[in-house]
Amino acid sequence: MLLFERKKQDARAGNDRRSESRSYGGFAVAAPAGAAVYGIPLERIQPNPSQPRRIFSEATIASLADSIRQYGLIQPVTVRPSGLVGGEPLYEIVEGERRFRAAKLLGLREIPCVIVNTDSRRSAEIALTENVVREDLNMFEEANAIASLIEIYSLSRAEVAKKLSCSEEEVGRKLSVLRLSQEERAAVISNSLSRRHVAAILRLKSDEQRRMALKRICSEGMGGEATEQFVTRILEGEPSDAGRAGEAREGKQILVLHDVRLFFNTLDRAIEVMRGAGVNVQTERTDRKEETEILIRIPTVPPKPKAS
Repeated sequence: MLLFERKKQDARAGNDRRSESRSYGGFAVAAPAGAAVYGIPLERIQPNPSQPRRIFSEATIASLADSIRQYGLIQPVTVRPSGLVGGEPLYEIVEGERRFRAAKLLGLREIPCVIVNTDSRRSAEIALTENVVREDLNMFEEANAIASLIEIYSLSRAEVAKKLSCSEEEVGRKLSVLRLSQEERAAVISNSLSRRHVAAILRLKSDEQRRMALKRICSEGMGGEATEQFVTRILEGEPSDAGRAGEAREGKQILVLHDVRLFFNTLDRAIEVMRGAGVNVQTERTDRKEETEILIRIPTVPPKPKAS
């Protein structure tokens, strides 16, 4: 049902894209000047499969529904034609999925919509940039959306950076969070960890190290700076719960060596002591580019005591 038809305007007014207020269901509705607003049944509207947001707060939707109940849906949902079923047109949401969900919660039969003619790629771009500009996505939803634009729609990082008004390096940093496992991502979200936390955790290459470090960070409520210092200690080889846990399960004693030369010096002293005691210890040392091989031969027959 067409609620508002575009009225004849002079050329200057027709090019004005500012919002204007009109009436829908007794309430004011803001829509681009000159755009037609339609009342479309909810059953003919589908969510955008490229919607970057994957988590919708039930409390937020309920609050929005309460606002719509009192004041009406002030801003129409933007949709695009997506096909026909039984001769009836279907529409896909381009922008406004939370308003759509709130309307469904209220049990409304239809909502005011502005119909735009755009393809799936442009629809995905609009959904991403609209959410990112509002800083409305968590870091993983944003990264997944960017990855989709790159992989599905063959956009380069430079093109994505231009659309998001940021540098290519920033796009790379946003994508780096996808290196975390699903379990790690869930822990980050449930504990409200920041990008600073995640950047520090990603410095750990071992899955076991990251898992144990993340557990410690969350249990102690570490801030961003404390997390960075904690990860630095792990990387420098200092004893930590992250490194101790795996070894403790196997009953191993942990020895941390900051410099392998200390081990060589200790070994040389032990050999000298054995030789001083009359044990004919033979050693061979081979230095290679990535390793040092030391072969030690100790006779199993004890030395004969010297004749007096």
